[in-house]
This record gives sequence, structure tokens and C-alpha cells, in this order.
Amino acid sequence: MESDRGTEESWSDWDSGNRNMATGAILASAVAAGVLAFIVHRRRQAEERTLSGMTSRAASAARSAVGDDRVSAGRDFLTDTVLPEFKPALLALLGEVEDAVGQGFRKAERAVKDL
Repeated sequence: MESDRGTEESWSDWDSGNRNMATGAILASAVAAGVLAFIVHRRRQAEERTLSGMTSRAASAARSAVGDDRVSAGRDFLTDTVLPEFKPALLALLGEVEDAVGQGFRKAERAVKDL
């Protein structure tokens, strides 16, 4: 019977001593997880501050806003926004090309007449 009682006492000693050890292990695990989470968070913030991080965020935001049909979205943007803004510049450019071609034809006519 003494051997049973001795075993029982040793288990109770082990159990009470282990509570402090278990609490310490849980606390150490929580601190390690917090430190790891902090390091990962800082690394992601540093990546987002770089130019490649900003471009990847901008691309993903554009992809989510536009959806899967990128070609039609680009065409709509071009016809609805870009072309109306460039219309006066395009008309002025065409006028200059017309003047240059007209001058070239007049010079060519004079050259033919001078023959």
C-alpha cells in the first residue's frame, strides 16, 4: 500500500508543479505568436510602401473595379473619356497636316510648271 500512496503523492506533486510550467509555456507561446505577428505585419507594411507594392495594390484595385472584361472597359474609357478631351487637339493636328500637304502640292505644281 505504501507504494500506491507514494505514487499518488508523486503524481500530486507533479501535477501542482506542472501548473506553473503549463502557464509559463502558454504565456511564452502567446508572446512568441505576438512577436511573429508583429514582424509579419511590419514586413507587409514595408512591402506596401515600395513602388512595386503600390503598383500591385493599384492593379488589384483596378482589376476588382473593372472585372473580367478588360478590353471592353478600355474601349469604353477611350471613347467616353479620352477621345472627347483630345478632339480639339486632333482637329488642330489635322488642320496642320492639311496645310502642309497643300503647300507641298502647290510647290509640286510650280515645279511642274517651271519645267
